[in-house]
Amino acid sequence: TQYSGTTGASNFQSYVNTIDYNGNTYHDIGLLWGARLMSPTGLFASENATTAGGAQIQRHMIFMTDGNTENSYNNYASYGIEWWDRRQITPNGLSNNQFETKLQQNNNARAAALCTAIKNKGITLWVISYGSSVDTDTINRLTACATSSAYFFQAADTTALITQFRNIADKISQLRLTN
Repeated sequence: TQYSGTTGASNFQSYVNTIDYNGNTYHDIGLLWGARLMSPTGLFASENATTAGGAQIQRHMIFMTDGNTENSYNNYASYGIEWWDRRQITPNGLSNNQFETKLQQNNNARAAALCTAIKNKGITLWVISYGSSVDTDTINRLTACATSSAYFFQAADTTALITQFRNIADKISQLRLTN
């Protein structure tokens, strides 16, 4: 649908307000693509290994999530329909809930490995948990994912989220060039 003018913007906002979230949170996929785009040795190394003048680039990734890991046994995801494909876990003898728990464990393990790999590439990893329904286990995983606990933030609402992004921007912008 094309939205134009003031009425179009209002109609678009009305549509967006009707969208409801429904799980299917894969932390690992966001981290994976962020790492692929930023890595000095990754897919885009020829474009971002150094500055145009050959200087090193200081890299910062901000990973924000609005919730716990949520996988569904019949959800089409980046790895296909995991239950049907049986690539990661064989569903034989498992209830749907048990299978989803195993998928979430795999997702969390991949995310943790990616956090480590990102930090090992010299990328500063900032993590923001947005919302108020994130469980303690997820908060602990996200805190461990960040470069340090000082790089992890929680934002329960939009105002707090904007404040956290401003704080991160302020900290990054305080960089100085030295010789």
